[in-house]
Amino acid sequence: MVTRSAAIEHVSRWHTEEDADRFRARGWWSDRCLFEIVDEWAERTGDKLAVTDGTYEWTYAQLRDTSLRAAQVLHDLGVRPGDAVTVQIPSSALIPALHSAVNRLGAVFVPVPEMWRASEVEAVVRGSRASVLLVPAGAGFDHLAMAREIQAGLPHLGCVMSLTGADSFMDRVAVARPDLAAIAALRPSPDEVLSVICSSGTTGVPKLSAFSSNNVLTNMSQVADAIGMGQDDVMGGIAPANTGSTGYLYGVLGPLVVGATAHVLGRWSARAAADLLSGRGCTVAVAIPTQIVMLMDPALGDHDYTPLRAFLNGGAALPVSVATTAEERMGCAVLGIYGASESAFPTCGRHDDPPDKRQTTVGRVVPGQELRLVDGDGIDVPPGESGEVLWRGPNSSFGFLNQPELDASAFDGSGFFHSADLGVLDEDGYLLIVGRLKDMILRGGLNIYPAEVEGLLYEMPKVADAAVVGVPDDRLGERACAVVVLADRFEALEVAEVSAFLEAAGLARFKHPEFVVAVAELPRAASAKLDKSRIRDMARQLIHDL
Repeated sequence: MVTRSAAIEHVSRWHTEEDADRFRARGWWSDRCLFEIVDEWAERTGDKLAVTDGTYEWTYAQLRDTSLRAAQVLHDLGVRPGDAVTVQIPSSALIPALHSAVNRLGAVFVPVPEMWRASEVEAVVRGSRASVLLVPAGAGFDHLAMAREIQAGLPHLGCVMSLTGADSFMDRVAVARPDLAAIAALRPSPDEVLSVICSSGTTGVPKLSAFSSNNVLTNMSQVADAIGMGQDDVMGGIAPANTGSTGYLYGVLGPLVVGATAHVLGRWSARAAADLLSGRGCTVAVAIPTQIVMLMDPALGDHDYTPLRAFLNGGAALPVSVATTAEERMGCAVLGIYGASESAFPTCGRHDDPPDKRQTTVGRVVPGQELRLVDGDGIDVPPGESGEVLWRGPNSSFGFLNQPELDASAFDGSGFFHSADLGVLDEDGYLLIVGRLKDMILRGGLNIYPAEVEGLLYEMPKVADAAVVGVPDDRLGERACAVVVLADRFEALEVAEVSAFLEAAGLARFKHPEFVVAVAELPRAASAKLDKSRIRDMARQLIHDL
């Protein structure tokens, strides 16, 4: 359990009272909690469609009433202010309803992906000290049995329950009669830690990034401004809403905060995504780059995307060729957002950015955020030179919940998040991500940034997916290896072909991959980012076997 005083103290580590006052004066922070903002839309436009997922279809009034009933059920189960509630859930309209319900009680909402299993879920429940664990039903796996095994080893986990099905949580929600006065009396401060975004850790232990209502509200406001989203918009939430921030915060919660409608894609397929975007008349959309690549498959046939004007992508880099093709086929602006689950985002493309900036950069610094690019000694680098990307601001997290060792490694004493990403600011203030400190390949004293090479490999007709990693070399220290997924109908890709293509593209010779190996699929994390650690292991083994 996190006491309410401790929750506010946790927040105050990064921001002074003067910071908070300034954030409120600029309108980035509010004295209202997120659920209160959505409730206000229910009062103003209660009959308007709020969120759908193919199973649930709620108006704003229905969403509010569902969350109030769910809050009552959670309270009956013993949830109190400061408790954490872990919810393992598919991509679903249930997520915002449960988020609001948990927060109404002053409790901390901790969602985790449906595909996680005992190791990851147990680590989250233990780390967050959750008192309740809700799990999905069916889906070919006995989540409830897993939850009961987890519960047996954790005394603080008082209740486990299936979300849906017979004798489930939602069954109880359907007949609950909320005590509105009692629930209102538990209203938290919007400055308390009220939600956690879970992401996979490099050690295997999930990271629990802590956010207040105001952090999340700033996220939503900044994204809405960047893509020009208002209450008349229709969001196509293509990115998974149950993993990280891209799918949920930007694809579901953002539209609800501005009074728009959000259509959540429950189960991914490229055809289902295309049908949703065209059939629902979506005006804005959010996806991860892999999904946009798959949406460009000609086999999907023709779809009318006429209302679509802005397509936001995040979680990884989108190849320039794909962004260009998507804009041509869909008739919309494709915008990149850059950040991390651990601490939101500092930059985002805008709907009115020039095409070349939209397609090659991740935008400019959003209002309120402070961005630094520093060298290995922590000294700021000038425009045009690469440095590690650091940021802080009103949308940033407040570190990690109950994980002080991660705080120390990711944040400095001033609250700047150290991303380990390498970026370059151009003369117009647009940020280009060129690689990661850990991914950088050092070949004979020369730096190779994989992202630069990967972006060019995507331009090759034979390449459907690509990653560039370093492999050990006794003489040079490291050499570059391209691990590729071949496009349909191609059976091989030779080093000489790759080198000739990169030479024609103007890439310096020392950056050319000296090994090329083909695989059926590149391993990715739940957030869709390439799992470079596993890819390096694959490359080394495949080269060894040659």
